[in-house]
Amino acid sequence: MGATGTVTHVDGSHVYAFGHPFLNLGPTEFAMTQAHVYAVLPSLDSSLKIATLGPVIGTMSQDRATAIGGTIGAGPREVALNVTLASGHAPDRRLSFHVLHDQLLTPLFSYVAVLNSLASYERQTGVLSIGVSGSVSFGQNGTIAIDDFFAGENALQLAAASATAPIGISAGNEFRAMLPDTIDLRFAVAERQESSTIERVWLDTTRPKFGATHTLQVLLRNYRGANETISLPITMPESAAGPLTLLVSDAPTLAALEKSDIKPGTPTSVSELMTQLNATRRNNRLYVRLLTSSSGAVVGGHTLPALPSSVRSILDADKSVASVPISRSIVGSWEHRLERVVRGSREITITLDSAR
Repeated sequence: MGATGTVTHVDGSHVYAFGHPFLNLGPTEFAMTQAHVYAVLPSLDSSLKIATLGPVIGTMSQDRATAIGGTIGAGPREVALNVTLASGHAPDRRLSFHVLHDQLLTPLFSYVAVLNSLASYERQTGVLSIGVSGSVSFGQNGTIAIDDFFAGENALQLAAASATAPIGISAGNEFRAMLPDTIDLRFAVAERQESSTIERVWLDTTRPKFGATHTLQVLLRNYRGANETISLPITMPESAAGPLTLLVSDAPTLAALEKSDIKPGTPTSVSELMTQLNATRRNNRLYVRLLTSSSGAVVGGHTLPALPSSVRSILDADKSVASVPISRSIVGSWEHRLERVVRGSREITITLDSAR
């Protein structure tokens, strides 16, 4: 993608052009290239040039109301975007892009590049199943692992948006100006529906015990009706107040529960933001949570579950400490990865037995 325009003035290595804004972004880091104009289509309304871009010869560093400006020499920083497409009807394809380094446009252009890569080689209508894997590297700030799955008629758009979402979130963070160095993505595409629905869950015992390990059975039904049972070992807490809720769910259900009842803490640093991005709920996961109704609080961005009443009263009385009450707490957490989308949720209420 690029735009061509008229060079207004060259002063040594400094170049002034256009005589009007490009996007009026202010400070920028766009690649300045040579251009070849093949033809001019004159018009009293709006003239048009037919042109192509040439090699990079410098950096456009200013995009202002009256002109754009830059310097001839080294090109700007760019984000290396590598996309691998794998499907059953063709050999793997590897596409490489260089995306401009800009807080506003890097997320958008990365998404457009990924979406158009998928749309160019896969069908755009009809059911698709797309497995997404890879990484988004931010150099010394860390790496975001990508591992998700999408199925349905809008799988193509969802896969492209999910894979590039960490770029937009990091670009707009409040702690530090941060864009990725390298993005490596692999899309495995199949022209069929690959999904399972949670039908039923049960434990291997009717009297689960404190501190004991029991087997959780999860019955899944796939898109065509075949059943599959997943067995997961889960260890009960050593202590917990009252009946517990054992929730087995997909990613959207768990995310909604966390937002309404558990209220995960807001990141207070870049490292916490990276940790939160790596903990994003995935569609190809079977999530198991053991919940108690014991209340807690979010203090300074950190979730403190199952607080004693004495501690909660101190937090409520101290107005210098910003705290948010939460109505439920997690006392056990497990997950299981599948090679397809998981949908639905089931929950059972259990009471732990102290007998040995």
